[in-house]
Amino acid sequence: MGCWGDCVYKACSGWLLLNRRELALSERDIILNRDVYKGSPKYEKIALDIAYSIYHGLLKEGEKIKGRSTLAGRYNVSPETIRRSIKLLSDMGVVDVIPKSGIIIKSKKNAYGFIQKYQSKNEFLMLIENLKTLDEEKQDIEKKIKKQLDSIIEHKMQLRNVG
Repeated sequence: MGCWGDCVYKACSGWLLLNRRELALSERDIILNRDVYKGSPKYEKIALDIAYSIYHGLLKEGEKIKGRSTLAGRYNVSPETIRRSIKLLSDMGVVDVIPKSGIIIKSKKNAYGFIQKYQSKNEFLMLIENLKTLDEEKQDIEKKIKKQLDSIIEHKMQLRNVG
C-alpha cells in the first residue's frame, strides 16, 4: 500500500509522522512556516510539501499516492486545492496523474527542481518585503530627523530672542 496508507500527515504543523518516525523541524518545515510564505496560496504550500517528501525519500519514485479526495482529507482542503497542487507538480514532471487511478511519483530530481523554483520565487518576495520594511523604517527615521530639526530651530529662535 505504500507510505500513505500508514501515515498521519499534517501540513505546516512542524512535524511529520510517517510510519512512526518523526522528522524534526527541518528546512522543509521552516519553508512552510515562515511568515513570508503565509501569503502563499495553500496549493503551492501543499505542492512544496509533497515535493519535499519526495526529495527526502519519504515518498519514492514509482510509488502511488491516493487520489485527490484522500489528499484533500489529509491536508484538510478541498479537492480543487489538491488538483491545483498536483497540477503544479505534474507540470514540472514531479508526478504523473493517472485518471481514476491516482498519482504516481515520477522524479525525485524534478521534485528538487520544483523546490528550488519555489524557493527562488519566495526569496524574491522576501526581498520585496524586506525592502518595504526598510522603507517604512526610513520614513520613521526621516520623521524623527524632521522633529529634531524643528526642535533645534525652535531653540535657536528662543536663544536669539533672549540675547
